[in-house]
Amino acid sequence: MSIAKWWDRLLSPRFLVNFCLFAMFFGGALMQIFIQPFLASTTGWGLAPGWQREISFYNVGICSVILFVRHRYKDLDDDIMKGLCVLGLLIGTNHVIAGIQDPAEWIHWVTGVGINYLAPALYLVGKILRWRASKAELQGTRIELNFQRLPISK
Repeated sequence: MSIAKWWDRLLSPRFLVNFCLFAMFFGGALMQIFIQPFLASTTGWGLAPGWQREISFYNVGICSVILFVRHRYKDLDDDIMKGLCVLGLLIGTNHVIAGIQDPAEWIHWVTGVGINYLAPALYLVGKILRWRASKAELQGTRIELNFQRLPISK
């Protein structure tokens, strides 16, 4: 598989929805259930087993809703990803605020900036690259990864 196709798949809404489902929601659920004391020790929020368990159940519930909707309507990945971007930005911002209040609480920077902001950033990059490629197609050129315009040979 060429690098261009690999990047196209990596930045596709379908892949990014899968990333959010497994890395953010399912991964978050597992962490909130199985390593609650560790997570609590890395934040100022403290240990709250009931609340952390509720977050886990919510994450699993969101995963199931998205999977059921995707099973029925195959072409909704882009719209689902837009909603996940809003959610990721909101949750990420909450972690960034907590990280600013106490910079020593490193988990906020990892989850806030690293995970919750990553999916929206990748989605935006993918949208820009797809927009540029479609614009180039309309003009009769194609764009390589280095963004040089090359004439299309027939």
